[in-house]
Order: sequence, then structure tokens, then C-alpha cells
Amino acid sequence: MKQTVRDNHYLLSLSELSLCDGPKLGAFQYRDDPIEWLDSTGDRPEAVNSSRQGYVFKVKIRSEIYASKVFKFFDPSTYRFYLGPTKNPVSEDELASHTDPFHAECRM
Repeated sequence: MKQTVRDNHYLLSLSELSLCDGPKLGAFQYRDDPIEWLDSTGDRPEAVNSSRQGYVFKVKIRSEIYASKVFKFFDPSTYRFYLGPTKNPVSEDELASHTDPFHAECRM
């Protein structure tokens, strides 16, 4: 699943996150509200060579403090090699649902 602005808007419109079957997180109820970015924890996002999958920020939404994780863009096709031969073809969306760190953290 190639990440684009359109893909991000699509994810924001979902009532449940993660495209695969099974239990998953519901969407954050205040996802359309303004975010006040207060601080980051750990490495700064500018550290592009970091092996981290994302960054955690302290944010304020509706006067409440939250931790918000912002994920780096991920190319699931880089993991296709590890599948080896399969009986049925695996789509990019299916591959993303099971290998992308964002989708993995949305599954319960």
C-alpha cells in the first residue's frame, strides 16, 4: 500500500483501524479536533537514520493530555521476500495489514 495523502484521509475516515480481520482499536473520538503539540519523547523526528518505527509526542486535545504516536511511512513490499512461495497471491493491502507497524499496533 503506497502511502499518499489520499491513503491518510482514508484511514482517518474509518471507524475501526487496521484493515485485517479480528479485534482492533476503534478510531480516536476526537480525531478531527485541533492538536497542540507539547513535547516529544526520545529521538527527534529529524533523526532520519533512526531505526524507530515512529515517534511519540505529548499532545493536548480538548484540554486533555495524550500521548500520540506518529509513524514513519512504511513500504510493506519490502517484506514480500520473507513470504516465500504462497498458494494464493497476497495483495499489497493484505501485506500491509500484517506487516505495517501502524496496523500491527491497531490490532488487539
